[in-house]
Amino acid sequence: LNHINKECRNLLTNAHAAMSADVGLNNTEATRDGADRIATANSNVSAYNQIATLMQGQLDPTVQYGNYVGGETALSRTQGYTVHIIRQDLGALESAACQFKRYGYMLNQQWAFDTFNVMSHFSYWKCADVWCSGKESAIEGAQKMIKDILIRGVTVWKSPDEIGSVDIFENVREGA
Repeated sequence: LNHINKECRNLLTNAHAAMSADVGLNNTEATRDGADRIATANSNVSAYNQIATLMQGQLDPTVQYGNYVGGETALSRTQGYTVHIIRQDLGALESAACQFKRYGYMLNQQWAFDTFNVMSHFSYWKCADVWCSGKESAIEGAQKMIKDILIRGVTVWKSPDEIGSVDIFENVREGA
């Protein structure tokens, strides 16, 4: 019986040693694989950072280091500047000119006036804010109506018969 117990103990010890060796080997392989994945990820992040730094460098303005001292004849000094201007095509410029002629431009300041007809045929009014004042106060409802009309924008004609028949280029300021 002792002999069988000894053999069983040896078998169990050998099995336990084999399982411990397998677990140790598996842990070692898992640690190595994890370290490889982390190293690859760090390498990729480093490469992406280098690419991002190079791309950012293309967006930054040029930098001049140092000063030119006694370099009037140096070949490396700044020789000149090149400017390339692109403008809209002629049709777009004419369209903008027609809009300015029809609607004017934003004055963006307070302006007191006595008449709504400041041009020869019609005047366009669009205000950001309106204050009504005068010798005789208009009722509040009428003031609000006038303010609303001017804030929405309105064209005021000197003669209603001219509506649709006046060229915007004929609508010059009187006395100009």
